[in-house]
Amino acid sequence: MKTTHVGELINAVRAQKSWNLWFRGHAQDDWELKPSVLRGYTRAQERQLGVLFRMKAPARRGSCPALEDTGAWLTLMQHYRLPTRLLDWSQSPLVAAWFACETHREQDAVVWALDPYMMNEVVLGESYLRHIGDSRLEAAVKAPLFPSVTPSPDYAAILTEETDPRMLAQSARFTLHGTDAALEQHSSAEKFLWRFIIPRGAKRSFMGDLHQLGVSKESLFPDLQHLSESIVAEVKGWDS
Repeated sequence: MKTTHVGELINAVRAQKSWNLWFRGHAQDDWELKPSVLRGYTRAQERQLGVLFRMKAPARRGSCPALEDTGAWLTLMQHYRLPTRLLDWSQSPLVAAWFACETHREQDAVVWALDPYMMNEVVLGESYLRHIGDSRLEAAVKAPLFPSVTPSPDYAAILTEETDPRMLAQSARFTLHGTDAALEQHSSAEKFLWRFIIPRGAKRSFMGDLHQLGVSKESLFPDLQHLSESIVAEVKGWDS
């Protein structure tokens, strides 16, 4: 379904008749719903990424998770853009639309909508969200850090603690992927997954609407670097 302005996107979301949807924005409509570490990294490289991050992060951050809290480490890695088995979602379609429209202006974008409860019911046989510390997720959570652990071949919509201000600002939620297959390739994806196309020509107006609604780099990334970038963009103009 095509949506050419924010109002159409909201109406399309309402038409799904669910108050529990999660959203993800892709700047190109042909990008797969697949976590970054599953796009060309080997298992050995995945483990090395996780080990090095845990070794070096404490000198750069005042408070880090306990060493044994692998779930908290995984979410921290994800929010600082280390490739992991987590895929970011937001409870806000406006946040997803911002990520969809911010870059690649020459390409059509897409906002994905996910019913996480229905996905877990279809994939796992249970219609509730697991906590990342759930023992049944242990294989997928520990796989990046322990050579002997093999990820389970499932997807799961999960709950995590908010360990970083970005998670709060972006209304962050996650799916955890134990399989290399993209989520939209699941045989029953139509039961829990929908997509809304934003044509390339509508990206500029979307960004203007989102700015008026208070959704910007400044609000989504609450740190001084992104505040500076947001101010520069506002002064120069979005399409400069």
